[in-house]
Amino acid sequence: MVYDWKNGARISANAQKVGEELEKIEYKDAATVLEVARKNKRSELHKCFEWDNDVAAEQFRLAQAGLILRALVTTEEVEDEGEIKTVQIRALESVRFASANPDDTSRQPMTYVPTREALNQPALREQIMDRLESTISEAESTAKNYSYLVPAFKKTSSKLKEAKESFRK
Repeated sequence: MVYDWKNGARISANAQKVGEELEKIEYKDAATVLEVARKNKRSELHKCFEWDNDVAAEQFRLAQAGLILRALVTTEEVEDEGEIKTVQIRALESVRFASANPDDTSRQPMTYVPTREALNQPALREQIMDRLESTISEAESTAKNYSYLVPAFKKTSSKLKEAKESFRK
């Protein structure tokens, strides 16, 4: 089997070697994978982890902060086809503000703003729509790739394509 990292993965270890090492692990839950990596310092899998506890702790806390920002929701009552429904809406959306300096071509850091505020600003709303389109594209790609294993996914893929084409209209 040929292994590679998916687009956007920031893992410096050799994906092929990691995949081959994972093939040898019978039960591939996170705790087992971590333990195997910890025990074999020369393995490619070992390279996938941060072993400096101070650095790892800080990275973990940053991941927790991100989880908090992404998990917070508000509960609202909305009208849908004449019926009142209770829905949960993300309280905050992740967006990137344009630099105040027009000559600055560096990417600005992501920040979280209240969802309603983001949706009311065209440039921020566009970022959210781009992310939605990307999510649909990823699901479409997964359905298409898996349709070779489960033929019913071919129909799912085409429905996702329709959804992607319709939401910007």
